[in-house]
Amino acid sequence: MCSASSTCWDGLNAVDYTGTISVTASGRTCQKWALDSPHAHTFHSGAPNFPNDNYSDITASNYCRDPDGSQGVSGPFCYTIDPSTPTEACSIPICSSKSFSVYLSFQLFC
Repeated sequence: MCSASSTCWDGLNAVDYTGTISVTASGRTCQKWALDSPHAHTFHSGAPNFPNDNYSDITASNYCRDPDGSQGVSGPFCYTIDPSTPTEACSIPICSSKSFSVYLSFQLFC
């Protein structure tokens, strides 16, 4: 697992995003994770999707998250307070990738 980030996510695993953005990409306000209204869900403390205090439904407030990693490359999301829109993706930037080099060695046989 990568280190947690409060400003961006790694583009592969949004579980580690710990920022405070609380609106969706279209501007809808996020529902608090500890509430089941207007949209009921299973992402609560004690459930496998909030495995420790750093990611509890209380500390997550109404911030964009991906508590169980189910969103994959879609990134952090939230339940909205809009009764007609249960969930929506949030617009969280992807962190700059770290550069690395790969060295290949080979021999040609004639």
